[in-house]
Amino acid sequence: MLRDRREEVPLNKKPWFVLPVFNYVDGYLVVNWQGQYIRSAQHFDDVLEFSDVQIEAMEFLTTLANELSHGFRLEEGDTLFLHNHVVMHSRTEFVDFDAPDRKRHLYRLWLATPGGRSIPDAMLERYVGLTPGQRPSGISVESTKLCAPLTPM
Repeated sequence: MLRDRREEVPLNKKPWFVLPVFNYVDGYLVVNWQGQYIRSAQHFDDVLEFSDVQIEAMEFLTTLANELSHGFRLEEGDTLFLHNHVVMHSRTEFVDFDAPDRKRHLYRLWLATPGGRSIPDAMLERYVGLTPGQRPSGISVESTKLCAPLTPM
């Protein structure tokens, strides 16, 4: 399926890329759903419109994921680790506070663990400079500004 890069476009690449939802690598199933990114790729002129069968499959996968989901609430100080290529996950919407001392402050950390589960070669298109056998450690393009503030902005 085609996916929107959401303005994280590497030099000389299209604003979308191809990545199947289901892949097998070294005998393991790797799922990369990203329904929002798949649906938003439709706004590019050079992307074919979904077929009725594709729309039905996406609706089914979304319904199934919601039926089998487990919800929980992260509280202040909580830490959650999950494997992006093993667990389908999402975050719910939230309303932030105006007061600086009450603002939401969420860190997203990509750990590229040595010896971790292999990723499909199709994922190499998403990560700048990644080669087969390497672990993804985030998405960095020319406009990326690295910043890890200890206090909310």
